[in-house]
Amino acid sequence: MSGPSGPVVVVDEGYEGVTQDEGRQLLAVRCRFVAPNISGDGKYVGWLAAYHELGASYAMTAELVVMDLSQRLHYFHGDWGLISGWCFPNTPGEVVFAVSFSHGVTEHDVELRRIDDEKLLARYLIPPGGQERAQALDNAPDWFKCISDAVSR
Repeated sequence: MSGPSGPVVVVDEGYEGVTQDEGRQLLAVRCRFVAPNISGDGKYVGWLAAYHELGASYAMTAELVVMDLSQRLHYFHGDWGLISGWCFPNTPGEVVFAVSFSHGVTEHDVELRRIDDEKLLARYLIPPGGQERAQALDNAPDWFKCISDAVSR
């Protein structure tokens, strides 16, 4: 399948196939999509893309994908680890996501991004455990509230 001006997205039973023109080569990526959500203003829909090809026996949530009203896809990921949770905050046009390791006690790197240009607006680190973690959760910024339950677990 090809599209006149960018990626073609096909959603079928929890799987997303994205085909992109990379020069002369077409790439087909198959992944599971999980944790879908619609922004409060209805202008964005997002989901986590979980890939099977990352070395584990299960699909791993490596990217957050957000689609806008123009059907443009915006991709977000951290500098390390997997995306462990995400949300649309109360501020329109922004997204929050947390990156952590999938097993064990781990820190969470939480990012606030503007969707349209994917710019990093703020970052907040939650230490892996103990008193430092409790203090960081208690002192988290307002934009962090929508993801606090996912990070507190």
